[in-house]
Amino acid sequence: MLVGITSFAQNKQNRDNQDSKKHTERSDRMTAEQRADELTRKLTKDLDLDRAQQARVRNLYLKQAGDRYDERHNSSDKELKEDLKDRKEYMKNRRKAIKENMKDDKKAYMADFKQILNEKQYMKFEEMQQKREEKFRNRGNKRNNKSYKD
Repeated sequence: MLVGITSFAQNKQNRDNQDSKKHTERSDRMTAEQRADELTRKLTKDLDLDRAQQARVRNLYLKQAGDRYDERHNSSDKELKEDLKDRKEYMKNRRKAIKENMKDDKKAYMADFKQILNEKQYMKFEEMQQKREEKFRNRGNKRNNKSYKD
């Protein structure tokens, strides 16, 4: 019976890993336009967006994709790397800058959505975002579901 439980647990873990890989591969192959279309379609379904809102949301997603591309490919990491001799200090500063930038981007993102959506839609959107963030925070717990005892 122990063998059966172990193999079942391994099969579930393998399925989870395969699902994750499929999602990653699918999203990596999508263009910015395809991704914007899919996200807009999902939000339209969840929030019942009208045509004007759909167009504005799609444009917002495309703008975000362009901004992310620019951040990745036009960053001043080379200058920052040359200024700091210590690799650990460089990485610490880089992580801090990325985190601050992400916070600013999220504020702007939420402000843009607040302008596009009506009050009821925005409340539901915030709720969806909170659930998504919670899921993101807990993703490590699923992978590292081990209990360590001294």
